[in-house]
Amino acid sequence: MSGCILFFDLKESEKSILKEFDLDGKEILFFKENLNLNTVKLLSEDLRKKTEAISVFITSELTEDVINQFENLKLIATRSTGINHIDLETCKNRNIEVKNVKSYGGKAVAQFTFALILSLVRKVIPAFEDVKRHIINISSYEGRNLNNLVLGVVSTGEIGKCVCELACAFGMKVLAYDIEHKEELKSLENFEYVSFENLIKNSDIITIHSPFVSDNYHLFGAKEFEKMKENSYLINTSRGELVDINALYQAMLLNEIKGCALDVVECENISFFDTNTLKKLKDSTKKCLEKSIVLQKMAELPNVIITPHIAYNTKDAIEEILEVTMQNLGI
Repeated sequence: MSGCILFFDLKESEKSILKEFDLDGKEILFFKENLNLNTVKLLSEDLRKKTEAISVFITSELTEDVINQFENLKLIATRSTGINHIDLETCKNRNIEVKNVKSYGGKAVAQFTFALILSLVRKVIPAFEDVKRHIINISSYEGRNLNNLVLGVVSTGEIGKCVCELACAFGMKVLAYDIEHKEELKSLENFEYVSFENLIKNSDIITIHSPFVSDNYHLFGAKEFEKMKENSYLINTSRGELVDINALYQAMLLNEIKGCALDVVECENISFFDTNTLKKLKDSTKKCLEKSIVLQKMAELPNVIITPHIAYNTKDAIEEILEVTMQNLGI
């Protein structure tokens, strides 16, 4: 890659890691901002013309209008597995190569998944909040032993596989659903591949680890929540689009399920990363604004945990992501 390379969505710690690579005289610029229709206009015309490659995270929005601002762009390297924040049709039409990080942070996300599971099942956060308020009610923090619960794992890719292994180490019975079955998982004690319907109806905790594609949009909606056990929990550290947030909120209000923990949500940029209310109103669709409001209401429920897409966020996983990204950029 001989032209200029631009990195967006970059934290200072990530910048420090990238500077340790042998850049071999390449012109690389770092930006902490996301790349979108507003921020791309802040770049000079000369810089946009020189740019041959860009690297972004999922918080960027690479629409046709944004991509077409770079007339000599040859490569987009996203520091994520998901690529639905990039207009692939435009890239195809302009022969722009798109590279992602096929898999990363399996152990990081799996461990965070269990942090959420334990926090929900053992009532860790309500107990902590009560201690801060000097109001202690031991009986309200009664939880369950994980080894007496059934975990349903939706998708057994790298992350789902790690989750299954951790669950078995806790002594849980594991029901897994995937189109492709991993032979190495079948040897685990108390592990079984089942149908999606079976998993939904018989799991005490369901954790989602599927990639997002058009076919599984709102994989969990009103019908699925109605079929789940009344005392069950839903965990999502995968993609927000897999869960209908409106249906989930209604299921919580109707006590169709006992609790949920979400590290990802629909319209994530608006809900997590845009704190300017006026900007939200200006830049958001009505649909996303409604989902953002529902999420705020859900966050007030005592049996809900919401975190801002940090399951992957360990030093180890970030170093892995950056290493693969630099390889994708030919550095």
